[in-house]
Amino acid sequence: MKVKNRAGALVILCVVNFLCMLDATIMTIVVPRLQGAFNANLTQVSWAVNLYMIVFATTALLAARIAELWGENRALFLGIVLFLGGSLASGCAPTLAWLYVSRVVQGLGAAVILPLGTIIGMQLVSPDRRNRVVAVLGGCQALATAVGPVVGGWITEQWGWRWVFFVNVPLLAVVLLLIPVWMVLTTRSHLTLRAVDVPGAALSMLMLLSLTLGLVKGPDWHWHSPAILGLLLTAGVTFCAFIGVERRVAHPMVDLELFRSRNFNAAAGAMVGACFFLAGFVILVPTFLVRLHGLTELQAALHILPYSGVVFTTTVVASLGMKRVNPRIIVVGGFGSIALAYWFLGHMGLTGYHNLLVGSILVGLGFGVIAGPAMVWAAADFTGSRLTVSQSVINVLRQVGMVLAIAVCMSLFNVNLATAKDRVQCYGDAQIDQCTLSPRLHQQFRNKLTTHIKRLGTGQAKSTQFKVPQITVTAAMKHRAVAQVLAQKTQHVQLSPQQRQAVVRVITPQVTAQLTVRANRIQRQVTRVVRRVHQKARTQLCAAFTRIYRLLLPVAFLGMGWAVLFPRHSRKAEQ
Repeated sequence: MKVKNRAGALVILCVVNFLCMLDATIMTIVVPRLQGAFNANLTQVSWAVNLYMIVFATTALLAARIAELWGENRALFLGIVLFLGGSLASGCAPTLAWLYVSRVVQGLGAAVILPLGTIIGMQLVSPDRRNRVVAVLGGCQALATAVGPVVGGWITEQWGWRWVFFVNVPLLAVVLLLIPVWMVLTTRSHLTLRAVDVPGAALSMLMLLSLTLGLVKGPDWHWHSPAILGLLLTAGVTFCAFIGVERRVAHPMVDLELFRSRNFNAAAGAMVGACFFLAGFVILVPTFLVRLHGLTELQAALHILPYSGVVFTTTVVASLGMKRVNPRIIVVGGFGSIALAYWFLGHMGLTGYHNLLVGSILVGLGFGVIAGPAMVWAAADFTGSRLTVSQSVINVLRQVGMVLAIAVCMSLFNVNLATAKDRVQCYGDAQIDQCTLSPRLHQQFRNKLTTHIKRLGTGQAKSTQFKVPQITVTAAMKHRAVAQVLAQKTQHVQLSPQQRQAVVRVITPQVTAQLTVRANRIQRQVTRVVRRVHQKARTQLCAAFTRIYRLLLPVAFLGMGWAVLFPRHSRKAEQ
């Protein structure tokens, strides 16, 4: 790798890695603001996040291959241009469709930048010092993950959501000016464009597009729907075809010899697992805090800040100290920490943040211990073109792990939420039946309860608060009651109009007092019912979240068994 200034090149790599990861992290905070800005529902706005992930996963392999042919430094320059242009266009987006296209451009830029950042960094040093480069670059990505939610929440509240994208522009513009100064842009591979594996590229993109889209939209479109089944079937068929093509072409998209390395296979699996469990935390916990505890997005980000700091610290420390510890011990410790974290998260309550605090620290510890070293383990046996491919594949698998977490966690949450709604509905109906209400009030109360339960966990309300219906004594009610009492008193007596008016003046205060006493009694009954239903809804919604962690806890424990796939000693790097 030709550079004019190694330290300067490393600074460039750190900055672009930080900004790409920061953008991906911030978007989870911006989504609620986008709903209001474009007057769109959550499903429509979520595509601004999904398209970025789908494009990244789909094009990362091809981007790395083109970079190898065209020159990694020049490809990195192009990736930064794409990411800068996408950021500027996203910030200026007048419509949601415009934002979609801009996010696709950003995803293309990130698909070039993130794999190449690690590849170029590793090629700047000898193989025995790769862990130091990974520690620096991984630390930058972890730092972006750490400060992303807080920075995004602060920028959004102070300047608006558009500045979340605009802040990238001046920084990336400076980087573009510095690249020709510190890096050589004329590097070319000895390969030519004829070496591009066009069938493999097409199959890999179709495979990853089908798989990612199917996993992302599975919970919304339903797993048994023809669309999702068709996408997953397409992914399976194209994967088999891709393997067949790669075994026969002279210059494959993915050198299948990678998978003869135990280090690479074990690292890839560990990375997928670590990203899966991290995403399970990052996706659910902020939603838990916003929807159940009524916090703002910024407040929720501050509550999980301890996890972010731990991820940053442990990624750097683990990458620097990994040579002193057996990989099997690292993996067992990492997944053990995640499993313990999921136990605490699975027992979070409605009050207090002790379990959340402990769980967030343990998740950050487990992920950081695994993620940094896994990048080095994946490259331990390779240099040259295989190093490039190994980092591209590991980045794609990292994205697949996160997308898989979205699919699994959201599917489990939807099932748990449906169960919670049924239980709250049955409980609320039973409570309403115990109230002494008129048929009209009874039906109104039940309708309000049903409407409220439908909104539970959908994000349409930030809490489970159910407003108390007000029971009032109307003029019509008093008129009917007075007429009934008057009819009873004058049933056998003939009164003149003046006498009737005198009787009405006497009985009206009495009837009004009786109606008020009855209304107050019913109001107390209704208030008790609402309070109980509110508490029941909060309890059931909390269980819908925490039950996911309890279900995934055994899987986290099984992750410790992945350690046996690592060899006792790494082989020397292959050329």
